[in-house]
Amino acid sequence: MKDKRFNVEDLIYLAILFFASWLRLIGLGILSLSGYEAQHALQALSVAQGAPQLTGSQPLYLNGTALLFFVFGSNEFLARIIPAVCGLLMVIPVYLLRQKIGRLPAMMAAFLLAMDPVLVASSRQADSLIIAILFLSLSFVFLINKKAKSFGISLGLLFLAGTQLWLGLISLAAAIIFARFFLVEDKADDKNLDEDTSEFFESCLVFLRQSYRSILTGLLATAILGGAAFMLIPGGLNGVFASPVYFIQNITNPATNASSILDSLIAVISYEPLLLVLGVTGIIWAMTRRNKLDLFLSFWWAAAFIFYLIYPARVVNDLAWNVIPLWILSARFFGWILFSIDPDEKKWFAGFVVLSLVIFVFITLSMVYLILFFNTQVAVADQNEALKRVIVVVGGVLLMLAMTYLVGFGWSARLAMSQLMVSLCIFLLAITFSGAWNAAGLTKNPEMEMLRYGSDANAQQLMDKTMQDVSRWKLGAGKLLDVVVINKDFDDLRWTLRDYRDARFVNSIPSSALPSIIISPVDYVPSSEQAYRGTAFALHQKPAWTLMFSQEWVNWIFFRKAPLDRDIAILWVRNDLFPGGNAMPQTIPTE
Repeated sequence: MKDKRFNVEDLIYLAILFFASWLRLIGLGILSLSGYEAQHALQALSVAQGAPQLTGSQPLYLNGTALLFFVFGSNEFLARIIPAVCGLLMVIPVYLLRQKIGRLPAMMAAFLLAMDPVLVASSRQADSLIIAILFLSLSFVFLINKKAKSFGISLGLLFLAGTQLWLGLISLAAAIIFARFFLVEDKADDKNLDEDTSEFFESCLVFLRQSYRSILTGLLATAILGGAAFMLIPGGLNGVFASPVYFIQNITNPATNASSILDSLIAVISYEPLLLVLGVTGIIWAMTRRNKLDLFLSFWWAAAFIFYLIYPARVVNDLAWNVIPLWILSARFFGWILFSIDPDEKKWFAGFVVLSLVIFVFITLSMVYLILFFNTQVAVADQNEALKRVIVVVGGVLLMLAMTYLVGFGWSARLAMSQLMVSLCIFLLAITFSGAWNAAGLTKNPEMEMLRYGSDANAQQLMDKTMQDVSRWKLGAGKLLDVVVINKDFDDLRWTLRDYRDARFVNSIPSSALPSIIISPVDYVPSSEQAYRGTAFALHQKPAWTLMFSQEWVNWIFFRKAPLDRDIAILWVRNDLFPGGNAMPQTIPTE
C-alpha cells in the first residue's frame, strides 16, 4: 500500500489550525474569570482538593480541569485551556468531510470557523459549550462516514459535555428528521453525495442496526471512564444523568439574565456581518439550486435558529449552534461564485474587486466620521457641515451602484454581481476578524463585549495585587493576611481569594473584631473606622444593556462605548499593616 504524503491541502489545513490556536490561546489567562466561569472553576478546584461533592452537570470539563488543577495548580489559563483546545479542533470535522463538502469550500469553511467570533468567545470561556459543539460535530461526521467505534466514543464524550449539548442535539435531530421526509423525493443530480438522500438515510439506519454493539460499547466505556476520570472521581458519573435535568429546569425556570431577541440581533449585526450576508444569500441560492446537501444545511440552521428563539434560557453565545451549518453553506455558495468566473475575466474581475474594496472603505470611514460628528456637534450652525457629511456617505453608495451598473452594462450582469459580492465579503471578512479579536477579550475594554458571558471582574486583579502588597509589607509573603468579605459572596470573588490563608464570607462581624482586611459594600463603615483605610474597587462591571437606546447602540457597535453598570466594593485595610501605621489612632492629649 502506498503511504499518503503530506500535500499542499494538508499544509493549508495545518496553517488554519495554527491560526485557530493563536486566536484562542493568546492571552488566555490574562482576564479574570467572570462569575459564570468561576462557578465551574471552583467546582473543578473543589474536586481537585478532594471535596466530597457532586461535580455538577458538566463532568467532562470539570473532571479534566480538576486533573489539571491537581497536577499544575489553579489559574485562569488552566480553567480555560480545555475549551480552547476543543475550539481549535473544530477544523477537524470539516477536514473529515472535505470530500462531501467540496475541497475548496471545506478549506474556506474551516478558516471561517476558526475565525468566527461566537466560536472564539465560546472557546475562551470556562464552560462546556464549545466541547459539546465539537463532539456533536464529530459524532455526526463519524455517523456519515460509518465509523462505529469512533462514533460511539464521540457520543460518549458528547454526553459528558453537559447541559449545553441538548440544544444542539435537538436542533440537529430535528433537521435530520425534516430532511428525511422532505428530501427523499428530490432526484436532482448531486455530485457531493455518494448516494441518493433516501438511500443515504437507509444506509445510516442499516449501519446503526449492524454496529450497535460496537457503538454502545464505545459510548458506555467512554461515559463511565470519562465521567469518573478513570475512577479517580467516581462522583463525576452523576453529571451524565444530571445534564438533562438541568436542561429541563432551564426551560421551566429560566434565569432572569437570559438574552433578549434584540441583543441577539445586534450581536449578529456587530460580530457576524459576513455570515449574515453570505448566509442569507446562501439559503436563497440553496432553495433555487435545490442541492440536497445545501438544503440540509439550510434545514439545520433553521432548526437551530428556531430552537434558539424559543429556548427561554438562551444566551448570546448559544448562537454558536447556528454558525456551523451556515458557515459551511456560505463557503459552498462563495466557492460557487468563484467557480462561475470565466478564466478570461479573472484579470478584470480582480481589478473591479480592488476598486470596490476602496469604495467600501471610503463609505465606512464616511459613516464613522458622520456618527462622530453627531456625537460631538449639536449646534444649529453646524447643520451645513452635517449635510456635507451625509452627502459624502450617499455619494459613496451611489458611486458603488454606478460602478456595478457599468460593469454589468459593459461586460455582464453575472460579473457585476460577482465582483460586488466578492468585494463585500472581503470587506466584511476584515470586520469579522475585528469582531473575533474583540470577542476574545484582547482589546483595551473587554468589559464592553457582548459575547463575554457574565460581568467583567478584571478590577479584582488590582484589588488582589493591593492585598498581596500589604501582606508582603507586613509578613514578607503574599496572601497570608486574614480577609473578611461582608455581603459580597460572589463566585468570582471566591475564586480571587481561593489561595488566601484565611478568607471568610459573612453577613456581619462583631464590633470588637479587627480583621486585617475587610471587603464590604459602599454603605458599610467599620465600627472602628479610624483604624482602617479604605479605597473603592469595581468588583463587577458590564454594559447596561437594558438602559441602552438607539444612540447608545450605535456608539457601542462602532466604538464599543456604552454606559456601565458597576458593582462597587470598599477594600478596608487596617492601619497597622502599613509602614509606620497604628491599629488605632494615637490620642492627642489636651491641655
